Amino acid sequence: MKKVTHEDGSTVVICNYCKKVFKWHKSGGYGSYRKHITNSHPDAQAKSSSQSQIPRYATPNQQLFKYSDAKNREELARMVAVEHLPFSFGEKVGFNNYCQRALNPAACRVPRTTLTEALENIYEKEKKMLEHFLEKYNGRVSVCADIWSDHWQMHSYIGVTCHYMDNAWTIQKRILAFRVFDEKHTTANIFRHLRIIFTEYKIENKIFAIGFDNASNNTAAIPALIELCKPYLGGKFFHQRCACHVFNLCVQKGLKTLEQFIQPIKDALYFLWKHPSVMKLWAAYCKQNGKRVIRFPRDVPTRWNSTYKLLARSYEYRDLLVTFIQYHVSHINLYQSHWDACSNVCGLLKVFYTATNNLSSVYYPTTNSFIIESLNIAGAFAHCESDSELHKSVTAIRING
Repeated sequence: MKKVTHEDGSTVVICNYCKKVFKWHKSGGYGSYRKHITNSHPDAQAKSSSQSQIPRYATPNQQLFKYSDAKNREELARMVAVEHLPFSFGEKVGFNNYCQRALNPAACRVPRTTLTEALENIYEKEKKMLEHFLEKYNGRVSVCADIWSDHWQMHSYIGVTCHYMDNAWTIQKRILAFRVFDEKHTTANIFRHLRIIFTEYKIENKIFAIGFDNASNNTAAIPALIELCKPYLGGKFFHQRCACHVFNLCVQKGLKTLEQFIQPIKDALYFLWKHPSVMKLWAAYCKQNGKRVIRFPRDVPTRWNSTYKLLARSYEYRDLLVTFIQYHVSHINLYQSHWDACSNVCGLLKVFYTATNNLSSVYYPTTNSFIIESLNIAGAFAHCESDSELHKSVTAIRING
């Protein structure tokens, strides 16, 4: 409604929908006007007197919102998948109270078995859509494949990712397979699994290149894959080695020659991780000195840049670590020479860290950046002091790489 003041000074209120005129009372409130809109024009506010629950908003096509158990299960399943939540999330008391009290009283609890079934249905639906798209796709795709084992070495897995350009020239990524691979990692088994996946999506004749790490079995499977896929130029650009894997292998090989410089720092941090009582003392010591309590990263050989992250974070707390270890750990000594070496090693590892991050992108091409990142790494080594003891050990990274 809108207020209109006439020339004689009187004021009226006019409905914007039916042009009905109401008298304006300065202190009369708005109740009668709201009642008119609700009763005479319910569609204007997406309200209906026949509904027990009146929604506070309308959908884009001005339809009233209707709660659906099926839609609730589907969207909850998608949220669990995207956010990596447990399948029992739909059974949580707090989550169900929130949905029923704040969102919709009709929201129902979703058991884990029902949620699992909903996820399987979504997977089958999305997979069929992807199969249909790739079957009709006229361009070429690139594939990245990897095989790894879990922490306890009980199961192995194979992951296959597909990259392609859509009609808007935007790089897209889709996971084709994430499956258990408990067979021996032989060339024949790798080729057989990849052939099944490629045939399943009907892309065996649409693959431009495939990315592997440097495992010898992967390399040995390339000739058979070339025979299957018939790539351009006889497969000259078919096999693409993962640059980040190459960098990680170089770093891990070179770090073995630098253990004498960084091992005392790793031993000190390992002592903190191993003894919860000492960790509590460390937390109290940090608070006393006005420092934020942090958990130092773990050094995992198969996790890229883990050593750099550990050394970089510990270098920030070097003064506190030296005094704390001195008073609480008698069998470990940290000297200034250790931190000097840590600083120099971090300077070199940071170049690998930057290169790995730059080359790990998904939605823009990175092959053209490899030579630039390689030159940056070579330049970092060139600036090392040639007469230092550290330089002799650091040189091993370049020789072994």
